[in-house]
Amino acid sequence: MTRIARPAPSVTAVANEQKLDPVAVEIMWRRLITIMDEMDKTVKRTAFSTIIGESGDFACVLMDEQGRALAQSTFSTTLFTVTIPRTTRFCLRTIGVENLEDGDVLITNDPWQGAGHLPDVNVITPVFHGGSLIGFVGTCAHVPDIGGHRGYFNASEIFEEGLQIPPLKLYRRGEPNHDVFSFVERNVRVPELVIGDLRGIVSAGNVGSRRLKDFLSDYQLADLRSIASEVLGRSEEAVRAVLREVPDGTYQHEHTADGYAEPLFIKCRVVKDGDSLHVDLTGSSPQVKYGAVNCTMNATLGDVLVCMKSMLAPSIPNNEGQFAPLSVEAPLGSIFNCTYPASVQARSVSIVHLHDALYAALEPILPDRVHAGTSTFWAVHAAGTDETGKQYKTHLIPDGGMGGSAHKDGLDTIRFPGNGSMAPAEVFESKAPMLMRKKELAIDSAGAGRFRGGLGQHIVIEALEEVEITIRPNNAMFAAPGLAGGLPAPRGVYLIDGEKPPLAPVRVEPGGEVELRIPGGGGYGAPDQRDRQRVRKDLANGFISRQAAVDVYRLEDAAALHTTEADRTNAGAPRGRG
Repeated sequence: MTRIARPAPSVTAVANEQKLDPVAVEIMWRRLITIMDEMDKTVKRTAFSTIIGESGDFACVLMDEQGRALAQSTFSTTLFTVTIPRTTRFCLRTIGVENLEDGDVLITNDPWQGAGHLPDVNVITPVFHGGSLIGFVGTCAHVPDIGGHRGYFNASEIFEEGLQIPPLKLYRRGEPNHDVFSFVERNVRVPELVIGDLRGIVSAGNVGSRRLKDFLSDYQLADLRSIASEVLGRSEEAVRAVLREVPDGTYQHEHTADGYAEPLFIKCRVVKDGDSLHVDLTGSSPQVKYGAVNCTMNATLGDVLVCMKSMLAPSIPNNEGQFAPLSVEAPLGSIFNCTYPASVQARSVSIVHLHDALYAALEPILPDRVHAGTSTFWAVHAAGTDETGKQYKTHLIPDGGMGGSAHKDGLDTIRFPGNGSMAPAEVFESKAPMLMRKKELAIDSAGAGRFRGGLGQHIVIEALEEVEITIRPNNAMFAAPGLAGGLPAPRGVYLIDGEKPPLAPVRVEPGGEVELRIPGGGGYGAPDQRDRQRVRKDLANGFISRQAAVDVYRLEDAAALHTTEADRTNAGAPRGRG
């Protein structure tokens, strides 16, 4: 059985009862985005955990009364911006619109209806104005713990991965539902962090709700229908206009990436027809019993749509209208449309590679809109018990480099698809008995090309006390690919005390070291076509070695040039498959 997933229905034909002029639409639209940005700041400032407060692994989205996304916070975890409205509509179907009251707050972390794994918790606030439900503000955030197994890859079914929360009311008519808070608190290892994060998110929802009511009052609107129609309709038409300029046809690519016990195989078939585009993942790897790298259809849809939005309509503020021309298909039981109760904790290991296949398939017809592969989304968990007997758990989420494109080099140490940031060393050290010994851009870490990939980074962390470390690597078996003749990046390396650890929690003794060599992105275009002055500048800055300048970029005067740290090498960062 194959499932075709689509965002909200097309909105082009929706009647617009109160026609707005383009200037008014732009002003009002920007204000709605500002409201979401204020929610974003509230979440960050009230967060208890580093993964929310420092890494920013959350998103805030405004929706109309049907649960269609109208605006999001500027800095958002992009996957969540696609899944939050789908989760909201699921909650409406489950709880019933007729059962919602002013002051209610909903919660769920269902991976099949949410963002794909249990730590991503959705908190959704219905907004009432003039006695009527006029919309929703929602936040999805990765909480620091949800119970279950400590590791990423060690469950065989979702029951081992933690607490499952069906759609429930976290607040009723403005009052906390203590039953829900109690069972969450008793099922997580760091309840003060998790409960603190949830209460902060609820506060952000209250801010968003108040600001939305002010917006309606200032513009003398009874509801969001007129602005929703304009935002969704204009955005959909803008994407369809771009698609009409793309040649019709079927475009395919196959890609192999890191999995768990077995490599991940992605087969991507893109069908462009008129002003619509369909992505078919039939033929990709089947879902797996062990390793937790399975993806729910919601998660798959999210990352595919994010990649397509980045390619087709990068300048349009995100909303659900721009996704209407797009659809995604994956067979039920495949790794990109797994069945309940499959393990899904490490689903990011799989979905972050979808753009490798998607962009490679479309590069022949859209060379100016795609980029090479990205080395991305590594993670380190540090957990243990302090001297008072209290458990701690903190996250470090470093990234490699983004792939080069037809226009410029890839960005250094940045995530794609998605965004987020690595917690500062000082914050990480304050939350766990660890010392950051090294954190630097890594020489020769990017794929060479006319435009090279962004650089990766070399990180060394020392344990000051006994600590449990869990590493989630990526691009350690298969490199981030180059495109249009560009070369792949090196493969990643992860070591504990000089040895490759298992993909499971590992006890590290005082003085032990965790080392990460996170690779950069793939290159775009043949390396010998790179501007000679760019090669010299990279050599002078220590981004590439003298050997790479000579052997890879064919720079004839490399031996005579000065480098900041001449002849450094990025030992231990092999290329290709190992």
